Amino acid sequence: MSRLVWIFIIGAMTTLLDACAATVTNQVTHPDGTLQYELQCSGIQRSWTDCESKAKELCPTGYDTIFVIKAEPGSGMYQYQRAMTVRCKK
Repeated sequence: MSRLVWIFIIGAMTTLLDACAATVTNQVTHPDGTLQYELQCSGIQRSWTDCESKAKELCPTGYDTIFVIKAEPGSGMYQYQRAMTVRCKK
């Protein structure tokens, strides 16, 4: 295979793997030193498990869920919208 084909295949695989991970859209440090994160796991390729896995990764000592946005299939133009805000425990 040509080099261009390999570059395309690697780029496509990277994009697909990235689409499955939750992203951090905001981080806040509270006066007591705890961290709060806004996580985005929207889209057909993502799920709540992606948000929960990212929260566990960011907060190894546990977390409290502060806020959740959920719009599943059939809810109009906002379908597959999922986001959560978590605050890490000390």
